[in-house]
Amino acid sequence: MGKNAQRRRSVGQAAAHQAARSLAQPYVQAIERARASGMLALAPGTVAVLEVRHDDDCPKLRGGLCRCAPDLALRPLPAKEVDA
Repeated sequence: MGKNAQRRRSVGQAAAHQAARSLAQPYVQAIERARASGMLALAPGTVAVLEVRHDDDCPKLRGGLCRCAPDLALRPLPAKEVDA
């Protein structure tokens, strides 16, 4: 295997590892539970911001992995903000 192929494989493995780590974080699981329960359901064409409010001592706020039970808040944007 050439050096470029090895580098691409290494980058691909790192990306897969990062994706697996992200899915294991509690905030991703909380979003998935909220989606499955219908909490995140929006009317077609609605634009919203999903706020993930981590605890003050959560390592995610300092670049680490989330280890808290974050609060979720869905905030639909008024049409005038979307059009701007």
